[in-house]
Amino acid sequence: MNINNLVAGASTLLVVACASITEVVPAGKDTYVVAGDDSMQETSGASLKTSLYIKANAHCETMGKKLLPLNETTFSYAAELRFRCLDEDDPEYVRPNMESVPDVKIETN
Repeated sequence: MNINNLVAGASTLLVVACASITEVVPAGKDTYVVAGDDSMQETSGASLKTSLYIKANAHCETMGKKLLPLNETTFSYAAELRFRCLDEDDPEYVRPNMESVPDVKIETN
């Protein structure tokens, strides 16, 4: 076990003590989603998001691939991360250009 996986596991355990983090779930070709929720409202969505990135990165590393985040959604006490695991030489493995998805949209006519 390499040190990165050990640190990722320890960090995830710290947040999991107060929150629930899902398993990484396939969501298409080379695409995955992981989410976190804190029904006790002790951990912010931003803190959960950090743990999601740690878990996603560890997942990709187990396959010998690199994490490419696609989008993230953060709520007050929840977060979701959609990502791909790609080979380092994959042409799609580029600097991410993402925007957070707001939890509230205000539309005007």
